[in-house]
Amino acid sequence: MTRVAIGVPSLGTWYAGFGVSLARMMKYTQHEILMLSKIGSSLSMMRTEMVRQAVEAECSHLLFLDTDMVFQPTLLDELLESECAVVAANCPVKSVPSQPTARKWDGEKYELVFTKDTSVGLEQVDRIGTGVMLIRLDIIPKLGQPWFAFRPYEGGGYQGEDWCFCEQVEKAGIPIYINHWVSKDVGHIGMLTYTHKMVRPEMLKHGGQREHRRWEDAIKPGGV
Repeated sequence: MTRVAIGVPSLGTWYAGFGVSLARMMKYTQHEILMLSKIGSSLSMMRTEMVRQAVEAECSHLLFLDTDMVFQPTLLDELLESECAVVAANCPVKSVPSQPTARKWDGEKYELVFTKDTSVGLEQVDRIGTGVMLIRLDIIPKLGQPWFAFRPYEGGGYQGEDWCFCEQVEKAGIPIYINHWVSKDVGHIGMLTYTHKMVRPEMLKHGGQREHRRWEDAIKPGGV
């Protein structure tokens, strides 16, 4: 049996859908669970502290879950079966049309990695969010610090703490994967519940407010 820490950073509130998903997952799994909940405004600090607590508690893995995600009860078991040092869900972002969070470097820029109806198994990526991410904790001593830093870009904007973590993993020579099977069952709760049914590569290529309005008119609040 594996001992897994589940790390949930938040501002102090959870979506009901997330709470139900978490409860079902914890009932389904046979693995030993250590629940870590951190409340605050700094994701960098909360994620760092949860990694340290999970390591001190001698957990083998840490599963980060954001409180605006919904998922299947089998989530943890499926990610553990991947046997990857770092494996995540390719979560859709909160926009219409939506887009994936996973990226691959093509030598000049980061390209979107789509989870399509035909996508299966694992796919190696270069950048991915930590909204649903399983980390094998034996890699932590190999990583440079800070593990999670929120950094400004030159010319404006910011790099999130999740990309900082991916950078440290990359520098250590450790591959990062997404699990397409898990990704198809993950939803991102906002005014809608954003899923890969809303992710359309052709719409992102051509864009246009007309396509955006068409999607918004077609989708009812509460998700699809």
